[in-house]
Amino acid sequence: MKTLLCGLLILNSCSLPRQEASVSGVGPSAKWFKINPEHALEDTAGPKTHLFFDASSTINWPESTVKFVSLTPQDSQFSYGFDLASGQPFTQHEYCKQNDVWGQYAGSVNRPPYAQGFIPRVLDQSGGPQKIIYFSKNKLEPFKQYEAKVIAGYIESVCPTMDCPRAQWQSRLVLIGVDTDDVSLHHLGTEGIKEKLNWPKVKAHLENAEGKNFIGSNTYPRIRVSEIITRADALNFFKKRAKFFKGSELLGIQKSCHELYDKLWRKVGEVRLEDLPAKNAEEVKQKAEVINLLKSNGEPVGFQKRFELFSTEHYRDILTCSKFVYSGSINQDHEKFWFLNFVKGFYGLYQQGYYFHCGSNGWKRNIIKENGEYLYNVSQTLKECKVNQIDMAMNYMKNFIRSEKEKTSEFLRFIDYDNQGMGTHGKIYNWVHFPHTKLSCNENKHSKFLQSLSIFVDDVSWKNRAPRKEYDDKVIY
Repeated sequence: MKTLLCGLLILNSCSLPRQEASVSGVGPSAKWFKINPEHALEDTAGPKTHLFFDASSTINWPESTVKFVSLTPQDSQFSYGFDLASGQPFTQHEYCKQNDVWGQYAGSVNRPPYAQGFIPRVLDQSGGPQKIIYFSKNKLEPFKQYEAKVIAGYIESVCPTMDCPRAQWQSRLVLIGVDTDDVSLHHLGTEGIKEKLNWPKVKAHLENAEGKNFIGSNTYPRIRVSEIITRADALNFFKKRAKFFKGSELLGIQKSCHELYDKLWRKVGEVRLEDLPAKNAEEVKQKAEVINLLKSNGEPVGFQKRFELFSTEHYRDILTCSKFVYSGSINQDHEKFWFLNFVKGFYGLYQQGYYFHCGSNGWKRNIIKENGEYLYNVSQTLKECKVNQIDMAMNYMKNFIRSEKEKTSEFLRFIDYDNQGMGTHGKIYNWVHFPHTKLSCNENKHSKFLQSLSIFVDDVSWKNRAPRKEYDDKVIY
């Protein structure tokens, strides 16, 4: 398991007029979620299609062509994000007219003059799906697969916090592709791309259209785009630095993560005799016998100790699996599904720099030590907290995320259905990292949109683990 998990660790320019009709793409067939029904995303039609793992990954190096999935089409009204674990898209925001935060482009930008997508089964050096932007006279359909001729690339750098020193910007390669049927675009050099594709305007779109970071009323750049990289250099970098998944490797990763999720449920989540309140003297005796047997075998006793041990051993493994592999099935086992997702949310907050403080019974911002690690880790919390305090941590999560989301450049959000007004209306049932940026052209509308988003499912709550019967006081753990 360790080996497998470590393996994880477009144009609106006068030069290129666009036709009105959309070009039909290929919709991948559902396979990924048919493998294990106990960890599958399903709707009324059956297992859903996973756009990253089900789509075909075809790269023709001699011809410089790749198959990609269209996420946000050119001239789209909305920007779409992508959740890798569920393989589903979700709406991030509505595009609107904006000025250049860098002050280098005199005009304004609005809807993208290119399609944005990703190459299936390929991760870039940042660990996300390999991004590609695509130019064509024809408009693509969202969430369908097409073929592109790669003509160049660029480096996209993103500031993950509100205002970054240069050393904190995170960079990745983005490929530039064009219509395979438009031979006039196949051999454009750097100067040709700048002229034919109106690159200064495209660059301004790439750096501004997805929003800006902000602190109070002040805005800061979120995205920086490099100069154009030649096709040869881009493909060479792509070939050397990207992670290309093979079928057998994917199945191995999926199987390992499913086993880990099952272990989390079996070792921690399933209610055991020692977790239940003893209702009478006979049950006190039975419970004491079970606890003594567990102790004699060197096994953890009670929910808190089991959770502590599992977290010490597998916290980072769960985070890795959570990024790539879906957990549970709301259709198969309701209780198991929600337990796994509460734990994923709990771990996710620690990953984002928060911790639960047992002394004050509240979530707090963690402290970064000189070596870059956080001062408080999951194991410490679970060692110091009592079971009823772990219950508090789980119960307080969604309100804490809601209170913190205004202070961060992205926030955790559990999406059941992307059903808000401009959503995809698709079923996701997973935690996603939702961007929190400022769209200065439409500030009030976008702020209201962000405030309206649900953080978690309203009618779902954590199943408390602290026994509440007085007879439990007679059992010594």
